[in-house]
Formats: sequence, C-alpha cells, structure tokens
Amino acid sequence: MKMTWVNHSGHLVTHGGVALLTDPWIEGAVFDDGLELLLPSVLRPEDFDLATHLWFSHEHPDHFFPSNLVQVPEPVRTGLKVLYQDADFGQVQGWCEGKGFPVQVLKSGRWVELGEDFEVLCQPFSLLDSWMAIRAGGQQIVNLNDCTLDSEEAARQVLSSVGDRPIDLVMLQYSFGGYAGETAQERLDAGSHMLWRIQMVSRILRPRFFMPCASFTWFCHRENHHLNAQSNRIQKVFRFMEKRCHGQPIVLLPGESWEVGTAHKSKKAVGRYRAAFAEKLRATDLRTSSSVDGPELQALAQGFLKRLKKANPDWEALRRFHMIEPTAIFVVDQDCAWELHPDRGLNPVSVSASDCDVALASGSLAHALRLPWGGSTVGINGRFTKPPGGYYERFKAWFAISVYNHHKKAPVPEAVLKGAALKWERRFGDSGTAVQRP
Repeated sequence: MKMTWVNHSGHLVTHGGVALLTDPWIEGAVFDDGLELLLPSVLRPEDFDLATHLWFSHEHPDHFFPSNLVQVPEPVRTGLKVLYQDADFGQVQGWCEGKGFPVQVLKSGRWVELGEDFEVLCQPFSLLDSWMAIRAGGQQIVNLNDCTLDSEEAARQVLSSVGDRPIDLVMLQYSFGGYAGETAQERLDAGSHMLWRIQMVSRILRPRFFMPCASFTWFCHRENHHLNAQSNRIQKVFRFMEKRCHGQPIVLLPGESWEVGTAHKSKKAVGRYRAAFAEKLRATDLRTSSSVDGPELQALAQGFLKRLKKANPDWEALRRFHMIEPTAIFVVDQDCAWELHPDRGLNPVSVSASDCDVALASGSLAHALRLPWGGSTVGINGRFTKPPGGYYERFKAWFAISVYNHHKKAPVPEAVLKGAALKWERRFGDSGTAVQRP
C-alpha cells in the first residue's frame, strides 16, 4: 500500500485499482472559525479524481467539510463513491447524494471488498465517530482518528474486530482538539492523557508503525488562541513515541507519500510542523466574530426552543429529569447576563458574571442557538469559559438534547434522562433543586 498525506487526518491509500481518500479537509476554518490547519494542503478539490472511494470517519467539519466538498467538480463527484458508517441516520448520506456523490453504507464490523485485494472494515464508535481497518497487499492499517479509546477494554475490542492478522500501521489523534479545562494545568493534564492513550493503544495493538494524526491544527480565534499554549506539539509526541511506544512513529507533510511498511525519516516533517506551530503561537492577526444584539439572540432562542419541543414531545420529562433547567449565560461583549428558560425563552437577568453557568461572546451564543449542532461546536472550539460560581452542565444539557435529536432523529431516551438526573442530584442533593439565583 502507498499512502499520500493530505492534511490533519486526510490521506490517500492506493493499492491495485483502488484509491481510498479519507477525511479530506483541504482549507478553511472549521468549528465556527475556531480551528485552522497548520500547513497548507497540496491536494486540491479538482484532484479528487485521483480517488475511487471517499470515506468520512464522522460528521465533524475537520473530517467532513461541505465547504470543501462542493468545490469538487461535478463530473468528479459522480465517479467517486462515498463510504460511510451505518449509524448515520441519513445526514451525511443525504447530503452527499444531494451533491451528486454515490454513497455506499458500510455494515458495522463487516469486511467489505472495494476491489481486488483491497477490503475495509468500518466500526461506529460512540455517538458520532467511527474507525476503519484497511487490508490490502498483505498489509493492515487501523485508522482510529478521533476515537476516544480510554480503556484497555476498548482497545482490545478493536484488536478483536480486526482479527489475528498483524497490524502494520495505527493512526490516532495526538492532542486535544477543543476545550480541555479552565486552567493551564488542566489542559496540560489533557495533553498527558492523550499521550497515555497513544502508549496504551500501541501496547495492545502492537503495530509496526504508528502515525500521530488528527491534531495538525491551531486555535485561530481571539477567544481561543490561548489554548495553543498547552496543546501537544508534534515534536514532543514524536520523541515520546520513539521512547515509550510500540511501533516506529511516522509523520508526513501534505503531499508527501510513503510506502507502508518501509523505513521512513520524519525529521523534516516534524521540523516543518514545529516551525509552523511556533509561528501560530506568535500570531496576532487572529479571527474575530461580529456581535449579535439582544433582540436577535431572543429570536434565535425562540427558534431553538421550538425545535426542541417538536423533537421531544414529552417536554415535561426534560423538566423532570433536569435537562432544561433555567441557565444563566454571561455574554462578554454585552457585559450582561441572560437566562435561557424553558417557558420564557431568553431574557436579561441580574446575575453576576462569576455566578453564571457559562461566559461567551454573543456570536458564539447565536451559533449555539441557530444550528442543531451549534452547542457542540461551542463545546469543541473552546470559545467560552466556565465561571467559578456557576454550573456549566446546566448550560451544556440544553445543547446536548439538540445534538442528540439531530444525530439520532429521535427524542432523548429515558436512560439518558435518568443519567442526567443522577448527575444533577449529586451536585444539588436529593431534592434535585438548585440554589435559586436572585
């Protein structure tokens, strides 16, 4: 097998008559202007004709980015078969088919032949993600991308799924890609956890080579640029893997190719990424967002509540299990607090900034309210803070409902509601009642 690096998580694997392109994020900021690529891509949308198949691991825009995909020429789209997990509920499949891409849904955990001596296995993971194994030319790649394998049991399940054949290459995310704590120490701990995960996965899967991926980005907005200071640098990860992990680490530059299983020198690539990240740390020309006024926020909140009520007919169950408790939101560019209430919508409230459940700019709040997945975007891009006197989970729960409805096309089930109620009671006691704000 031959691998050509695209960027971030994106790559092209070729063998025989099959060319599988994976997660091609080519250019542009994602997660509401929260993240950009460290280095420019070489592959362009018109180059997608190099591939016969296109696999997206999940719906996040750093893996599935419609703004890039619509730039692929229409004649190229019709000849490029999209592969996707069978836990999609139609969102990605429907979008791709609507844009002229043929789609093949992959049955979970089953090997599927794409061509002579080339087969793949896709396994959904958690609510949204999936991982893929590729077998071709007597070799095997296991691409775990963003999958949060945080236990040995989870890693052993992957090993069991791919069988007894040796693994030539494992690919896994190497740094946190979003909010990872309020303090520098919390973020450093999150980075250390990513290294622990790499080490644990390498010990259990025992690949010949290990490719750190899915983190060749930087936080590019004025509201989240500080997160770069504690994210894992590729040079640190590479040294850690050389000393403590099973499998030779491999790092490629955009456009660089590698024959899987052969010796490779990654020094040049590591140096380029290191220099690029150092430049981004010093960057001052950061992205900014326009303010959104109060009346527009209130109108967006009404639309948000309408969507939630339509998707969750048992509105009282959400109240009973504390999923839609009134939440205080400090809007930093307005220097005032708002309360999102299940009956009254969004209105100003007399709560100090330190006692609100979240603090963020009006643009981020508008994004969270406007889109079904908007709250998840805010949670990932880290353009917010958690005030010390509030309870962030109270804010987060509202948008967790919206994300669940969007991905599952169903109301939030009682099992999830009971879990939320248990968390609430642990925080506020058996009465399940929060301390009332003024």
